[in-house]
Amino acid sequence: MLNKKIIELHKKTGLPLVATNDIHYLRAEDAEAQDVLMLINTGADVNDPERLSLKTDDFSMLSPEKMAEIFKDTPEAISNTVKIAELCDFQFELGKTKLPHFEVPEGKTAEGFLTELCEAGLEKRFPGAVTDAIRQRMNYELSVINKTGFAGYILIVQDFVNWAKNNRIVVGPGRGSAGGSLVCYLTQITNVDPIKHDLLFERF
Repeated sequence: MLNKKIIELHKKTGLPLVATNDIHYLRAEDAEAQDVLMLINTGADVNDPERLSLKTDDFSMLSPEKMAEIFKDTPEAISNTVKIAELCDFQFELGKTKLPHFEVPEGKTAEGFLTELCEAGLEKRFPGAVTDAIRQRMNYELSVINKTGFAGYILIVQDFVNWAKNNRIVVGPGRGSAGGSLVCYLTQITNVDPIKHDLLFERF
């Protein structure tokens, strides 16, 4: 109905049409994950029939063929979308992981800020019992993390894990290779003490 009115407006005003669709997730099978995210975001009850949900329709990124079928009566809308795309100067490198930038306090680097969090974590996790061995392990892990460029990644993970914990969202104690990292333990990402359990950081 809305598309019909837009087409009528296009014919009346002569303004060009552009073909788009309302995209909230990439593939149709991602609808379930999107619904879970909305439940978390709104704090709604999954059994509430009145809750906000997008599962009543397909909000995935439709294929070019599907879009052409939808706009078969106005092919110029598809052409205009292509024109806009050609005007955009944006390069996306596939196959390369791109992490979000973590905003650290002014005057600090990601590596320095992570070190500060770990220093604070030493006293929280080992109050009055920080040994030279624990500190050496922390410094060793930080050196590897910093050398491989993963300081920002650790900061991002600790940020959303701690946010979740502070907002009554259940977070596990940590699993897999992450449980072997003292840095993860010090920044509250995990609750598994790798010193006590003699776990290897190298697995992480």
